Amino acid sequence: MPGIPFATPVTLDELWKNVLYDFGVPATTSSDQTSMESILLALDAAVTSTAGGVYGNASDGVCTFIATGSTTVAGATLSGGVYTMTRDIYLATGSVVSVGATIKTSGFRIFCQGNLTINGVIDSSGSAAAANVAGAALSYSGTISNTTVGTAGAAGGTGTSTAGTNGAANGLGGAGGVGGTSGSNTGAAGGTVTAPVATVQGPYTGPNAIAVRVVGTTALALCCGGSGGSSGGGDGTNNSGGGGGGGGIVMISANTINGTGTISANGGVGGAANATGNSAGGGGGGGGAIIMVSSSVGYVQPTVTGGVATVNGVTLTVAGGAGGAKTGTGTVGGAGVAGSLILITN
Repeated sequence: MPGIPFATPVTLDELWKNVLYDFGVPATTSSDQTSMESILLALDAAVTSTAGGVYGNASDGVCTFIATGSTTVAGATLSGGVYTMTRDIYLATGSVVSVGATIKTSGFRIFCQGNLTINGVIDSSGSAAAANVAGAALSYSGTISNTTVGTAGAAGGTGTSTAGTNGAANGLGGAGGVGGTSGSNTGAAGGTVTAPVATVQGPYTGPNAIAVRVVGTTALALCCGGSGGSSGGGDGTNNSGGGGGGGGIVMISANTINGTGTISANGGVGGAANATGNSAGGGGGGGGAIIMVSSSVGYVQPTVTGGVATVNGVTLTVAGGAGGAKTGTGTVGGAGVAGSLILITN
């Protein structure tokens, strides 16, 4: 504020001019020359102008993502109610993700200058295993990362268990689950996660969160999500379940959100063992990360249980993937570890 310390007593005119100055729109009139309506309009314009730097410029306008039909949205392809993003999207207030619609973020970010209603799904979850076939790695080629974000699970087999794939540096997700045991073939370890070191700036402030980067001593660095689950142990004849893949990263910066839908970056589910024999299930993939910058987060952080929280009716989930089913005397695969919810009010 200019003029600090204030002269005593502080006048309404000084307060009026200093508040607007802080918002970047200095007053051109005195408060006693302005109606209350004009003051509120000026403050509203100031707040909107300030928020635009965080919530985008709304250049894509009001968009509605639908479950059926052919309503397209700039910056995304549409197939069967699933919108796959091809770039960052800059929404205007009043945009809606309808019930039954899904947005696959694919490494891109969602901005909304006003309110975004989420009744459908916004997702970047890990790949599920299918029987003994491992959950594939989740890779991006967008602005969040140009590398593997959620690592692959391990393929199931008839013998010893195989460990899940470890993540790279700056992992924001959870570790992969341990595969189940069959006889002497115990489940191997799930893939590990290497969290950002304490000496770098993590994505826990507005600028770093929106960029989805950590800041070291010399450069910005990419972040990763969850790691893959291990396979289960086989019984010597029948295949065990494969491990689920690690979850990805979703970044949303919206002035406010509401709705009844879900934002998810869960780990992939572990694979089931063969239908016959005594083989074990695969471990689930580790959960990824959801980064949200929004006034809806509030200064009191929402309660997070098992990687799940609720903001204005919208469920946020970075749960680890469930372990795969066993056969006979084999054991069920272990669940992946939940990832991170990074929620920043603005």
